[in-house]
Amino acid sequence: MGYRWTGNPHADLAYDFEIFKRDSIRLVKVRQTRYWIDPESFYEDLFPDEIRDLRGLPFPPFMLRELWLRTRAERTWRRLIV
Repeated sequence: MGYRWTGNPHADLAYDFEIFKRDSIRLVKVRQTRYWIDPESFYEDLFPDEIRDLRGLPFPPFMLRELWLRTRAERTWRRLIV
């Protein structure tokens, strides 16, 4: 997708790495779960801590936050913009 990445140098902030390209900067939190995710469920109910932590990061609003989810049964990532 053309992004470059850098790791998180601050262990106390709740994200794993940053991805960026010319017009976009995103903070990414990665989460793997062993259970299947129902497509009808609300992600805020399934992963409340991760979503709350991403929303509370001390960065400007133009830096998008993403939660990347993967289950053991699926081979793809779900990228959720928070």
